[in-house]
Amino acid sequence: MVGVPTMLVAMLEHPSFATSDLSSVKAICSGGSTVPAALVQRFEKELGAPLHHRIRARPNVRRWRR
Repeated sequence: MVGVPTMLVAMLEHPSFATSDLSSVKAICSGGSTVPAALVQRFEKELGAPLHHRIRARPNVRRWRR
């Protein structure tokens, strides 16, 4: 599962979240902004999958383009 923090919060707060079968989710990836520790803990608790997050790529990533 992939999403920015705002999308992850929207999923958690959706009325059908509690009744959805998300047992196939093995990991959650997020980026774009800092993920609050409370959100990481809540997702990991409710889905039983780790949440990996990155704020941004390193600046030198653009150097690969020629």
